[in-house]
Amino acid sequence: MSSTYVIVVFFIAIILLLLLVSKFKVHASMSMLLVTIFLAVAIKTPLNEVPKLINEGFGSTAKNVALVIFLGSVLGEILSKTGAAIKITNTFIKWFGQKKILWAIALSCFIMGIPIFPDTIGLLLIPICSNIAVTTGLSMMQFAAVIQVGVITSSLVPPTPGPVAAAAILGLSLGEVIPWGILVAIPGAIVNVFWAKSIKKYVEPKDEFITEVDKLDNIPNFGKSIIPLIIPIFLIIIDNVVGIIYPETRLNEITSFVGNPLSALLIGVFMAMFLQIEEFWKKKEYRNDIFENALIGSVVPIFITCLGGSLGSFIKNSGVADIIAQRVVESSIAPIFVPMIISILIRIITGSNTLALTTTAALVAPMINTLGITPLAAFLAIGSGGIIFSHANSSGLWLNTTLCNMSFDQGLKSIGVATLLSGLGCCAMTLILYFLGFI
Repeated sequence: MSSTYVIVVFFIAIILLLLLVSKFKVHASMSMLLVTIFLAVAIKTPLNEVPKLINEGFGSTAKNVALVIFLGSVLGEILSKTGAAIKITNTFIKWFGQKKILWAIALSCFIMGIPIFPDTIGLLLIPICSNIAVTTGLSMMQFAAVIQVGVITSSLVPPTPGPVAAAAILGLSLGEVIPWGILVAIPGAIVNVFWAKSIKKYVEPKDEFITEVDKLDNIPNFGKSIIPLIIPIFLIIIDNVVGIIYPETRLNEITSFVGNPLSALLIGVFMAMFLQIEEFWKKKEYRNDIFENALIGSVVPIFITCLGGSLGSFIKNSGVADIIAQRVVESSIAPIFVPMIISILIRIITGSNTLALTTTAALVAPMINTLGITPLAAFLAIGSGGIIFSHANSSGLWLNTTLCNMSFDQGLKSIGVATLLSGLGCCAMTLILYFLGFI
């Protein structure tokens, strides 16, 4: 096969994936599978080998991400169902005061975006923000914008599915990507808040959300709410640090066990159950139903992630990654822009953050050595690009626009611009770290 043929097939495969998802509305998991088969056949893989290689790529990815995504989903379910996420928000509001209410909401979303899907954050916080809007006179456009801070950490900080998948495909440990992801997310969050503060158009809240806060009782205190979220992150980071300072020691053996993402998240789940749910073993909705909901909610991200692994294996076998990477190296383009631009394009075209991160990681992983960038730099570039930007094909934009009583134009100005600017802020931070030689 000539290099020209391989490149043409590669781009046809990507265009086909984008058309299936965005134009023909085929589910992302089926789209990934169909495109993987197309690419396998097009690069002349022996037909009897195609199913085997698809399963191998799927399985090798699943063993790294499936349980982590599931446990992250369980933790998010508990935080949502017990009211712990709301308690965290209310506490920050109390600490920051009325004049800095948007910063309080941003900090809450920043933390909750780590284990909870952005759409769920909107469902949890918009009733609270609606009541705050009545007392402060702030516009729902401002709250809708600042709630998008959750998108930033959901894109850059595990254990939400997108960054978990990207890290696994790129061969990175979560202990390595979590602190760097948080660092890159900070400027994006700051940019977001400043944009929200600049919005002058007043939009009043929906009447049905007023007094909703009065119904929130019997929820855990702040300590019990936030500890199950902080402890897993702390354990994962500690394991990474101890592994560097005290390798091959008994201490490292212990931290490697408790700091493994699987163990750390399981500890977080049990802490949430015991701290946030009184006598949870007597309550079926917590003892059983919450795991059922988490399992259902995690199936789609897991399948998309694992099929991304299958697609990535054929991309690697085709040699197209090396060809494209070599062309980039020979040009004047800085290699860091390759994963960033691909992620931005897939996010904009499909409207899916998870699909952008998973697909881009699968496309870029085989290129990394030739491009001469580190897996960490690629991860941060992909995560930053995957934030940009929510528009008409984004379910999150429609959900938040509806709940915040906005028109589509108002939602696009509030949410769309917020994700655009915050994503650019994260991209800028990634580029600074890259060109200064930190990543």
